[in-house]
Amino acid sequence: MERLYRTNGRKCFIGIFPKDFSSVSGTGGRLENLFNNKDDETLRTSFKSQGYYTKLSQKNQIKTRRVVEFIEQNAAEFETVGDVSRVVVYICTHGFSSQYGQHLYFSDGHILMDHLLRPLYDCPGLVNVPLLVILHSCRKYKEDSSIAEASYRFAENRQIWQDRVAHSKVDVGFVFSADENKYALTSFNGTSDFASKLVHEFENNDDIFRATSCLGLRHSYRFNDPEEEGGTDQFYPHSKRKKAAIIITLGEFDRERDFKNADVEREEMKKLVKQMDYDVIASNKTYITLESCQKFIHNLIENSFQHGHEFNSIMLYLKTHGSWGKKGQIVHFSNDTQIPLLDLLQPFNQGPLRAIPKAIFVEACQGETKETEGIRLGQTHLGSSEPRHHMLNTIFFKATTERTLSVTPEDPEGLSPFTEALKDIVNEALLNDEDINAWDLSCKLTEKMSSIEPVRHPAPERLHINPEYALKFDKFLLCQTDTTLTKNLKIFNNTRYPY
Repeated sequence: MERLYRTNGRKCFIGIFPKDFSSVSGTGGRLENLFNNKDDETLRTSFKSQGYYTKLSQKNQIKTRRVVEFIEQNAAEFETVGDVSRVVVYICTHGFSSQYGQHLYFSDGHILMDHLLRPLYDCPGLVNVPLLVILHSCRKYKEDSSIAEASYRFAENRQIWQDRVAHSKVDVGFVFSADENKYALTSFNGTSDFASKLVHEFENNDDIFRATSCLGLRHSYRFNDPEEEGGTDQFYPHSKRKKAAIIITLGEFDRERDFKNADVEREEMKKLVKQMDYDVIASNKTYITLESCQKFIHNLIENSFQHGHEFNSIMLYLKTHGSWGKKGQIVHFSNDTQIPLLDLLQPFNQGPLRAIPKAIFVEACQGETKETEGIRLGQTHLGSSEPRHHMLNTIFFKATTERTLSVTPEDPEGLSPFTEALKDIVNEALLNDEDINAWDLSCKLTEKMSSIEPVRHPAPERLHINPEYALKFDKFLLCQTDTTLTKNLKIFNNTRYPY
């Protein structure tokens, strides 16, 4: 039986809608006031009609201190009153993205979104309660020097879940109205198209996954949202024998640490996807340049995915080094070349392949900016700068959260925690005659990885930290999922569907 978030209890909608920006300037000069934007009225009416308790900011001119107090008051109420089944936070304001994350403008300046929402992330009353943060704001990137290093540190208080320090943003989802490094399109008169689409999705589907996936959902949810008895999911077309699995595992690098287990992980993934009835297309090389990888993808598409092909879905597994950039995750190649992940995969986002559902598994670091601080507090960053990726009909499963390092064992015969978790989930499905769909797999991976015993991070050794203090560098793992699927996707048809 699938684990579900509970439904009994209050559903809460928190809205933050500053409108007067006459006293603050952005990167391009004075910020436009939003007096005539009606997102607040539209959303209040809609969510009230759906049974949500609604609480909105009341003033047009809101200072940063006041909005922080507003969030703190709501968090204190959730902790005191309890009985909350889900929380939706909608923020409509000017903003920008920096090396620290997403910034939000108010009447006296800007604040990091993570700093603003930290009381909700850390609220004991919201443990095991799904929190959905919806941001309608510009995300154009610029370097920011106004934040002192010390102020970026996360709060010291930690949630304890099953006797372990829980990730500070577990059970949290994000929907952005604009991709990373892009401007948002808002309405200065009336309701924005983004808010209207959100209202339509929520009024027609009470399930967080289903209502927000087509808007671009990034999340760390561990349990399923409730659905009607008997299941009402719409699925992409699927069958056992019409699925392609592409496996690329880099292991040799000119200037970075080699992955001794690259061959083992490739062979293990080949066995795994064959068990799941995929046609396997694997690169047997572990020294792969960017040029050769792009050529491999080009030839693959030319030979296997032209008009008339029979594949209903595509799975891709990529293991390599990675980092973080303006477009989000960067992937590295053997000859010290790099490319944004979304740019590498752009050929799968064109022509007829655009409409085919894709499941992308990425085992790579997403950078280490502020990694030391995050690990010191037993947390990783599921922060606010990951792009709402623009690959349609796609779901990403990532082995780590943004701005953190992935974990790969030194043992040449060992599997990474990410691959091991995926293997366990598939084997459990085989044993229990169960199917695996994309949204269920998302929850299962996050749940399994967040419950793995913490692993030692290499930073203490590199930084020559006192062994007693080094224990604070234990890394608690979490899978990050980004999705734009408009329907559910059958990853593995184990029982009910014919060949």
